[in-house]
Amino acid sequence: MNKNYILASAFLAIFLLFLTSCEYAWITYPEPVPPDPTDTIFFSTEIIPIFNTGDNCTSCHKTGGTPPDLTTPNAYNSIIDGDLVDLDTPANSIIYDYPSPQSASHTWKKYTLDESNLVLGWIGQGALDN
Repeated sequence: MNKNYILASAFLAIFLLFLTSCEYAWITYPEPVPPDPTDTIFFSTEIIPIFNTGDNCTSCHKTGGTPPDLTTPNAYNSIIDGDLVDLDTPANSIIYDYPSPQSASHTWKKYTLDESNLVLGWIGQGALDN
């Protein structure tokens, strides 16, 4: 047998072995489950920290930065006045949906699943400034 034929056959066999051994795992995200509606979610102590703890949202969404301004003194008015909350269908709220873990839209920072659940729960409770 020709040496090149043997090498080509061996390469093809190894390639096919690797090709057939590949397995694709489709990423699925759990459906968000909002917190217990009887537990009040406080904007000042539970939602604001999502926006401005560490290098979260306020690295871009700050006074003079990209709207909405999510800094502590301005976040509530920016969210409410910016029509980012849909009280009739909380899951359609931009402040929830756009940076949610499932979203392909917001490529910089995303909420964790727990954070998105809190935001959704807060909106479901009326998006109060509490």
